[in-house]
Amino acid sequence: MPTDLSFDMNPIEQRSPGLGRAFEDAVRHELRGARGPLRVRFSVWEGDGVRYVCKVEGVCRPSLEAPTPAWRWWSGLVATPDELADQLHEALAVRAAARRAEARERWGWAELPV
Repeated sequence: MPTDLSFDMNPIEQRSPGLGRAFEDAVRHELRGARGPLRVRFSVWEGDGVRYVCKVEGVCRPSLEAPTPAWRWWSGLVATPDELADQLHEALAVRAAARRAEARERWGWAELPV
């Protein structure tokens, strides 16, 4: 299933267009096949060198029928698109494992550890 991604204005791209696109491409690559729509925002942090932060949010209207709240994820401070991709990859793996565990625990029944 293709992902519907929307990117807010990217402050990284304002500083360095190539680097901004590289960060966006890293997010697109990691989120390929994820369920959307998803909104992506970047921030620039300055201190002991420039670092970047990414936020990914599921976009949906609140509903009583929604089984779970929309997914939200903040990266840690990163210096490169590869660091961001690694963090997002790990977060998606944890999320997938949690969804598998949740699927085994439907209707009040759970798999008990052996």
